[in-house]
Amino acid sequence: TGMVTLDREEFETEISLYKQYGPVAKVSTRLRPYLEVRINLVVSHEYGHQLEFTLSQAMQDKITDLYQGRLKTCNRLHPLPATYEGYSELLLMHQIEERIFISGYARTSMHEYWAECVAAFSVKESREMLRQMDPPVYQILHDALYLPEKTLSPKHETEARRLQSSLRVGGELTDDLLAK
Repeated sequence: TGMVTLDREEFETEISLYKQYGPVAKVSTRLRPYLEVRINLVVSHEYGHQLEFTLSQAMQDKITDLYQGRLKTCNRLHPLPATYEGYSELLLMHQIEERIFISGYARTSMHEYWAECVAAFSVKESREMLRQMDPPVYQILHDALYLPEKTLSPKHETEARRLQSSLRVGGELTDDLLAK
């Protein structure tokens, strides 16, 4: 696993943004009139990086292919301004609903794409948005929860099955969990 450090100020900022805007927000950028969509779920995002370590190589390759396809489309439909030195997907207000990535930051790399998708999947309010915007990655996350043999490495699948059994006995893992 990787190391993740969140300082208190960053964590409190993220909690404040979530309380103010919910899981998804449209924020201004230094390059007016461009906006960026952000996911206000930093802990879930960082968990996504950890979850990536448990995926099978085939699944990591599939996610990379999904990311690269989205990046190619994004570059064509929403090219970055020449003066922009970052990597996020920047949009004009009228392009928000036609964005390619669940968040602007997801454009920066396959790893950030995955982590932002995990974050969006983690709460009901943005999970449906992810399902509509990116059905293949939504299905991967659904399978990671319910069918770990399809997504996780064999080493991690065994542990996931044990956890699933325990959660089912306790009534925590139900078939309608994602509807809650």
